[in-house]
Amino acid sequence: MATPVIVGTYSDYSLNSTTVTVPGVQPGDVLIEAFGNSYGTGSPSVGGAGAGPRVEIGTKLGSPNAPNYQNFNLATWRRDATGSGTYTFTVSMAEECMGIVLHLRQADALDGAPSSVVGAQNSSQPAAVGAATITTATSAPLLIAVWGGVQFSGTIAFTAPASMTERAQPRTNQYVALMAATEVVSTTGATGQRTATASPPPAYGWASRMFAVSGAAAPTGPEPGRMLISGV
Repeated sequence: MATPVIVGTYSDYSLNSTTVTVPGVQPGDVLIEAFGNSYGTGSPSVGGAGAGPRVEIGTKLGSPNAPNYQNFNLATWRRDATGSGTYTFTVSMAEECMGIVLHLRQADALDGAPSSVVGAQNSSQPAAVGAATITTATSAPLLIAVWGGVQFSGTIAFTAPASMTERAQPRTNQYVALMAATEVVSTTGATGQRTATASPPPAYGWASRMFAVSGAAAPTGPEPGRMLISGV
């Protein structure tokens, strides 16, 4: 089975609401949307231009036991485009909002169940933050992992695991960070944990989520606008 094609990756950062713009979307494309922020315990408000259903991947994660203003939140969605043109991903929730969108083509269903890990507020939090293993069933799916965390005593940034490619990290000079990375998995079964490194350690809480998207067969037939004529 084919691997999903990454058409592009887009991101944005703003104080109370963030809008990520994705150009060139075609019917059948898949948008993987990720959101992180450092304040609040409720649910983010999500919207944006473009036709097609949006389904949350897992449920919103929040750092346990952290004060309201130091609580890291992480949420992810999958959007199946039924229209064409420019799409937007707009999400609002209190302060320090970060958004990432991975624009995929030739993408099929999620492969296996997503995994999530949450790290509580801890002044001795380690720099290495993991994303738990998942189990895949198709060949060559695209593994997607998202990490985020808060470090109120200074800025924070993440480094992707060696086997993965960082796709976006909207801002690395702020006390909250969000990073997405991908990897093509060559075998089926348990993927093993993927561990990112935070610098400095996310002492005020962190969260991660990992999941995989299987590929769809590439379209076959004549090029757009060209006819097949029998006998020629």
